[in-house]
Amino acid sequence: MMEPGYEKVAFWELDLEAEGRPAPAPHSVQPCIHTSGVVDIGIFQEPKDIRVPAQEVDRGPGGKYYSILKLFFRFGASEAWTTATGWLLKDDLVVTAAHCLYHDGQRATCIRACIGYNASSEDAAGDQRLVTRVALPLEWIRDKTEARDIAFLQLNGPFQNATPIAYGTPEVNALQEFAVIGYPADMGEETVPGSKMYEMKIQRNVDLERTGWNMLVYQGDLYGGFSGAPVIRDSDAAAIGVHVRGGSFNSAVVIGGPYGVRIQAYEEVLKMLGKGGDGAELGFETKTDVDETWLRYVNVPQLLHGSDGVKG
Repeated sequence: MMEPGYEKVAFWELDLEAEGRPAPAPHSVQPCIHTSGVVDIGIFQEPKDIRVPAQEVDRGPGGKYYSILKLFFRFGASEAWTTATGWLLKDDLVVTAAHCLYHDGQRATCIRACIGYNASSEDAAGDQRLVTRVALPLEWIRDKTEARDIAFLQLNGPFQNATPIAYGTPEVNALQEFAVIGYPADMGEETVPGSKMYEMKIQRNVDLERTGWNMLVYQGDLYGGFSGAPVIRDSDAAAIGVHVRGGSFNSAVVIGGPYGVRIQAYEEVLKMLGKGGDGAELGFETKTDVDETWLRYVNVPQLLHGSDGVKG
């Protein structure tokens, strides 16, 4: 259980010198899939599949989805890559799903973020950056708590001409209209999982008090691979959740409110680390995990979280 009044933020550094300069993004990858564990065939008849390709005007420079990124992850000495979706919270800060970079006791040691990705184009990778450090809830590391399956990636430089996505908090019990936008692994070119950006529009009554783990629950992603995609509310274009599970039912981590993750704590920790601080000036102490010395964490006081209003 999280200590009352605190957000436990885990983090680790990535070795950019070992990776060197960014290279063309790999096409031979496996999607990062987190499903319901139920056979996923037959959720929709093919004509009813609600996922459609994102319009070029939306996914290109200046478009409303341009800040949604294609991510590539590599673990340890492995030459294999996995792929998922992320989105810009700031021009140098990305949000995605925690299970994409930490699962089965293994952590990502190299992460590439590509903006404007389209496997059909000559420059498929588009513009890309490397990730310098990551921050995520310690509850995901310790207990794989579904409602805390979220992570934040600090880039080695900002993306230019990209407008970060504002975030807000969904209503606890209301009719919700939103879209999930990302790179589903079973769509696009067969040889390149998640080769193109797709979107799916959802309208449904949401009751966070009754859903499992008090998460956003819906249908649309048949297979998985959308992991990390933003759930964007129609009324104000704010991200209200992070898609983390596909399959026979889909779910998303909630942002803010009584059931969601307080993003401000992770922003504060990454800002502190970027300045070379240890947290003392903000009133919290950085600790190193006894068993996993690469892992550090801090307990961020509630007062540093701020409110849950819409942020740019």
